[in-house]
Amino acid sequence: MAFLFPPQHASSLVHESNPSLSPADKPKSLLIYGPYHPSAPIHLCFSHLSDPAILNGPSQSVVFITPSKEAYLEALAAYDDDYLYSNSVCGRLSRLSAAVKILYAPTASHLHFLLAVLRVSETATKRMEKVTLDVHPSLIILHEPSRYFLKEDPIEVGQQSMASYLSLVAHLFSCAARLGSSSAPCQVTLFDSELPQLKLPIIKPVEPESTSPSSPTNGRRRSGSSSSIHPNRSSSASPVHRRQAPPQTMDDDTTVQRDDIDEDDDGDGEEEEIRRASKTVLVTGLAEKFFARSIEFIKYPGQRLIVRSNEAAWKSYRNDVQDEVSEWAEKLGEMRISGPEGVLKRGRIPELVQSQ
Repeated sequence: MAFLFPPQHASSLVHESNPSLSPADKPKSLLIYGPYHPSAPIHLCFSHLSDPAILNGPSQSVVFITPSKEAYLEALAAYDDDYLYSNSVCGRLSRLSAAVKILYAPTASHLHFLLAVLRVSETATKRMEKVTLDVHPSLIILHEPSRYFLKEDPIEVGQQSMASYLSLVAHLFSCAARLGSSSAPCQVTLFDSELPQLKLPIIKPVEPESTSPSSPTNGRRRSGSSSSIHPNRSSSASPVHRRQAPPQTMDDDTTVQRDDIDEDDDGDGEEEEIRRASKTVLVTGLAEKFFARSIEFIKYPGQRLIVRSNEAAWKSYRNDVQDEVSEWAEKLGEMRISGPEGVLKRGRIPELVQSQ
């Protein structure tokens, strides 16, 4: 069985009168939402990998995803786990630590992107090494996802809903089902101490329509509101209206000014693309199909994700899913496809860092 405490403490939790769970009875998922010590996820990884069924099986790997590297390391240092401090240099614990892959996703969008691109390397050639796993994982741990929805920025919180949280969890289970092997399905564990304090609206609030005739309506109309359409009025005569929002800090040293451009703006410049990218929504199903069929390598050049494909993959991609991409791009305005090079416009690409 897996434990959240070091071995010297775990022995007191197991009673001889309680029979051990058989492999068929072991839970496939686990939710821990109460208070727990910071090193609990680490001990869960070690005890899971020490299970004889996992130790002798083909899936000897654990993926641990947490929002912030700095916050988690500070919590571990403040807790000062004696067992980890005394045994971290031991050969057995070092071998178990090498089988744990820690990734950091600072926002919900980063997490959705990470879950979409996580892959298992079936050959010796690796692509996107930081998100390519050597073996099929037997456990995925998601640490404190409520922090994505408990931000101080009212704009970010107002755009989230309970459906956003459930969609994130559903995406996690979908990723686990894809990464698990046929002989050893991947289990899911959720550590969320702030889940009882999480309060999200069931639906997203509708933005109130401005009384100013020059303000954009963003496609929303109140019932009973009157509006007039002037077909003879030139669109170039009216200025482009922009709604300024507070800066959104993406990293410690990077601040991106978010400008939401009115839908009437037809500018195709790079500046407009970056501004429009602040409202990008990732469609994971299509992204997975696009990456699987046409990806050759991915670069992170600042503000945009450049996806390049070879000519053969591009032809296959055009024949199979171009119509679907065109419909999706026309609906959301988030991807521009031109020749064998596609540009997925995003505000900023996640920096996925593996723990050393």
